[in-house]
Amino acid sequence: MSFVKKNPRPCLTLYLIVSFLLLGSSSPAFPLRTLQPGNQVPSFTLPTLGGGEASVLGEDGRITIILFWSTDSDSKLKRGVDLLRTLQAIGESYGEQGVTVTSVNVDKNNRDVIRQLIERDGITVPVLLDEKEEMYGAYGLFVLPTVVIVDRDGTLTTAIGYTHGMHDMVMGDIQILLGLKTVEELKKELNPEEAIEAPDNVKKAQRHLNLGRKLMGKGLMDMAGGEFEKAVQLDPGNAEAHAELGGFHTRRKEYEKALAELEKAVELDPESIQARFALGVLYREKGEPDKAISEFEGVLKLESAHSQTFHELGAVFEDRGEIDKALENYRKALAIVFAEESAASIEAKHSESAP
Repeated sequence: MSFVKKNPRPCLTLYLIVSFLLLGSSSPAFPLRTLQPGNQVPSFTLPTLGGGEASVLGEDGRITIILFWSTDSDSKLKRGVDLLRTLQAIGESYGEQGVTVTSVNVDKNNRDVIRQLIERDGITVPVLLDEKEEMYGAYGLFVLPTVVIVDRDGTLTTAIGYTHGMHDMVMGDIQILLGLKTVEELKKELNPEEAIEAPDNVKKAQRHLNLGRKLMGKGLMDMAGGEFEKAVQLDPGNAEAHAELGGFHTRRKEYEKALAELEKAVELDPESIQARFALGVLYREKGEPDKAISEFEGVLKLESAHSQTFHELGAVFEDRGEIDKALENYRKALAIVFAEESAASIEAKHSESAP
């Protein structure tokens, strides 16, 4: 008899509440909870790394690029420094055309480490310190690093959470704002594969993948699995198709097949949140909690506010009898879901009251 059967979940109520809320929640791609494009952004005056204080937003009439970054993990540190270099290049190229670049670090009591990084890499982008997380909270950030672009009139143009091709996306958005490039030109540059007709097998595979997802959403699991298998056969390089097929096999408790598909998905896309999350679920169901925790922690390094991952971590710790850790993770999942719901409610009220 398993541990869980002997000891019914002491956290059952919280587990069910989080599970119910997650059914109607999805993690949005947009990295800000409290702001949307077109909103007037709040301005802050923060301490600078060099001493004194400075306004985060540039002078009136200038475009401002703000990088929010952290050094609390190796991956965030590397990504943040790489983006600082990109912003520095943008500032040098377009400063005379009205572009201001700055950065906001959200670490607490880590000034010496930040200073060493900046000096080592010759970074000249200003570093402001949000050690009390006031700006972090006001903007509703949940992905680090994130780049925020504010137009000349102080309205939010866009915000980009860390993703592949982010450097080119930031550069492209600035070139559009400056009138140097059209949206269509940028799309062709960022997605050259779209400008070229995709092979028939790739297009057919995508259709099977999309159909499988729709069928899964309707509870038609076996039919969905058939579509995922066709997608993988037609396009073996499609990481999403392998991840979906792996999830299907996990639901069928065909664990070896699931593991093979999910490992292939990670091989094709090492930063696939979908595949790594599914691997965590698989290991939890197989009774391998250490591997499950490792995969879930990997997901959180890629997306620090992934509510479903905190929910699953809570379940893993509860299965192990570590109730304090279980409750901590369930509460984190709840906090993220409620924050997303609050942001959506605020946005809806704003839209209703707008003339």
